[in-house]
Amino acid sequence: MNIGKPDAIIDEVVNGVKTWTKHAKKAEVDAKQVAAIGKLHLVRI
Repeated sequence: MNIGKPDAIIDEVVNGVKTWTKHAKKAEVDAKQVAAIGKLHLVRI
């Protein structure tokens, strides 16, 4: 499998994880769900 620009893809995913809570609140995701999903993120922010 040939993936073009893997570093850019990884950076985009990390940025999404970093801003997860902001987007979840904007989408009115339940606070318990936000916390549960946040615990699954394996990225050090």
